[in-house]
Amino acid sequence: MRITVGANLAYYDFMAKQIITNEFDHEWIPASGRVPRSMQKLTIVLHGRGDNLKSFRSTPGELRLPFMNYLLLNAP
Repeated sequence: MRITVGANLAYYDFMAKQIITNEFDHEWIPASGRVPRSMQKLTIVLHGRGDNLKSFRSTPGELRLPFMNYLLLNAP
């Protein structure tokens, strides 16, 4: 299974458990290993002008949603 972003700019390879892209900096924060993959969801986090993904690394801990995967993106 693949999650495709834009015109094949990036995809998440579930078997390799990594994001494949050359277009932008990113960080993948996986859901809890206790949650079955079929129950997991994805949140894509985009920052505002002048900010970066580092500001959002605390989001999973603040929201406490064990079923949620997070994809933090830096603007190109």
